[in-house]
Amino acid sequence: MKIFISYAREDEQFAKKLYHDIKNNGYDPWFDQECLRGGENWEERIKKELKNSRFCLALLTKASISKERGYIHQERKIALKEHDFRPDTYNYLIPVRIEECELPARYRW
Repeated sequence: MKIFISYAREDEQFAKKLYHDIKNNGYDPWFDQECLRGGENWEERIKKELKNSRFCLALLTKASISKERGYIHQERKIALKEHDFRPDTYNYLIPVRIEECELPARYRW
């Protein structure tokens, strides 16, 4: 089961530990720092992995929700679009608060 990990660079250490924990429990996580190869078109690969994942874990922290710029916003928009293409009973996008922070309105359903 493919699990995409979406995170802000500030939360990389947590995301990396989560990646290894998920992998060690027999699942197939996707984490850019471990899965992208040098020279690969990372934007296309991220889009492909988001589309082919069973779940997208959106790690939420003060840093990730307050960033004014960054690819994380594009990545999350793609994940939200994927979420909208699936039935309401299909839990695809899973917000994961890793510290106390406001849950953005777009993740409340």
